[in-house]
Amino acid sequence: MSVYGQEIINSIRPLVVTENLSVDLREQVLCLLSNIANGSYSKEILMNEDLLLAKVINHLSSESEQLQVASIFCITNLMRNANDRSVFRQNKLRELGAEKQLKDLLNSTNTSLIDRVRVALLQFST
Repeated sequence: MSVYGQEIINSIRPLVVTENLSVDLREQVLCLLSNIANGSYSKEILMNEDLLLAKVINHLSSESEQLQVASIFCITNLMRNANDRSVFRQNKLRELGAEKQLKDLLNSTNTSLIDRVRVALLQFST
C-alpha cells in the first residue's frame, strides 16, 4: 500500500460510489475496504477519502444487514489503535456521523449485529 495505495483506492472508488451493484457485490467491496483499513499505512490513505468514508458510513443505515456488518468491520478497523493518529481517525469518523449511525443500530433485533456495534462503539471511547 505504501507504493500503490493511492492507485488501488482510485481503482476501487467507482465500485464504492456506484449504486448499481448488487448487495452481494457491495458487501465484497466493503470487505475489501475493511481489509485495506486494517493496515496502519492504509488507514491513513482511506482517512483522506471523505467520499469513500461517507459511503461506508451510509451503509450503516442500509436495510441489508450484510452491508451493515461489512461497514461496521471497516469502521472498527479504521479506528483501531495502530499508531498515535487513532484519535484523529476516531474524531473524523465521529464528525462524519459514524458514531450516531452505530448508536442507531443498537435498536436492531439482531443480537449478533448489536454485539458488533458495541465493539465498534468501544473504539470511540478509547
